[in-house]
Amino acid sequence: MALRSLLVLIWLLASSLQAFAAIAFDAASSTSPGTVNGASLTHTASGSNRLAILCLTFGGVSGDTATAHTYGGVNMPLIGGSAASGGGAYLYQLVAPATGSATVSLSFNQFVTDVRFGVVTLTGVHQTTPLGTLASALNDNAGPASVNVSTAVDDWVIDCMKGGNSSVSITVGAGQTARWEYDPGGVLPSGSSTAIAVSGTTTMSWTFPSTTSWDLAAINVKPAAAAAPVVRRKGPMVLQ
Repeated sequence: MALRSLLVLIWLLASSLQAFAAIAFDAASSTSPGTVNGASLTHTASGSNRLAILCLTFGGVSGDTATAHTYGGVNMPLIGGSAASGGGAYLYQLVAPATGSATVSLSFNQFVTDVRFGVVTLTGVHQTTPLGTLASALNDNAGPASVNVSTAVDDWVIDCMKGGNSSVSITVGAGQTARWEYDPGGVLPSGSSTAIAVSGTTTMSWTFPSTTSWDLAAINVKPAAAAAPVVRRKGPMVLQ
């Protein structure tokens, strides 16, 4: 009886565990239009359980805002961001963007300087609660840029960074993969990266000279629940 009870307990525990599908990178597209009151790019998505994340950075002056942001004509809601005086770094999202090629468009309330933005699509993402909690920070005169994101195993993290000095180069932090990045070229440096999360806290960072101001926003992405395996057997299991 003791063995039978133990086997039943093991079966109950195993059946209660939630399995998750693995998040994977799909594609990235970006552009650096500079000073504009609107801009667009073309992005191609594929795969299942998709999530699109838009990272937007710009300079300008206090009061500059992005008034519209669409993916294939569908609005991309704001997740949040880090906003210094004059511009900032902002994240937007769209669950289940259409597969294939689509136009991603932005417009502003006026002409805005130093505009750079990019889209990353991921697969294997939870379609009901795809995101965790945003972490953001800014600093007027110190580097590197860094934020800590609360994460769980199987999460990914994606960030959006803007530097404040157009003459410096940027380097993505250890353990991160830059999905798009623009260094100096007359426009403020910026980029977006992803990292596979750890349990507890995952740090996202970018390195550049210590006298450079910066804005950084990051959020964790949740994996889709995997379908429970179907167990087939020819007859009832008999416990002795």
